[in-house]
Amino acid sequence: RYLLMNNNWSDNLQRNFRSGWGLGAGAYWHYKAIMAGVSWSFTRQKLERPVYSLFDPVWQKGYGSSFNKFSGEMGLRVLNTNKIAVWPSFEFGWANLASTDTEYDDNDPDYIPLVNYFDFNSGHIGACITADLKMSKKGSDTTNRKSALYNGVRLKVGYNRLYFGNSDNQLTGNLLFFALGYQFSGR
Repeated sequence: RYLLMNNNWSDNLQRNFRSGWGLGAGAYWHYKAIMAGVSWSFTRQKLERPVYSLFDPVWQKGYGSSFNKFSGEMGLRVLNTNKIAVWPSFEFGWANLASTDTEYDDNDPDYIPLVNYFDFNSGHIGACITADLKMSKKGSDTTNRKSALYNGVRLKVGYNRLYFGNSDNQLTGNLLFFALGYQFSGR
């Protein structure tokens, strides 16, 4: 699957960062009603206000940041018709929030990129609901595989609990995301 994502933050993350836009990709395995998979998502967003470190540098308002999330996912299909498949699932994995400081100056030996100070890692857990709108089925209608193999539009809404606040209390908060993409099935 490939997804276009939008994320919204809560708590201090919402005050410090704008909503992010990005991409996601993943691979999933279905066995009867059980789904398991892995995914990666990436968004970029700018700062709404400065974030301070314990040292000299300040992550200035308007500077960019990147958010990467690697997840494992397990779910159970609750609806599976010829036109739609729906399943709730839970996620677990690793997330990274970092500066995208690009003003590196090779001529200044004292310059330290912001990413050296503002690079935060966190585990995450969460839940999501996924719905696939089936557009083209693969396989014979006379077999049980008819609804397991299809291509279609994927909608996904989820919530992830993040732990960046353990590193810096300016980064407390969680993530609410919405994704729209395309599902490819194969054997």
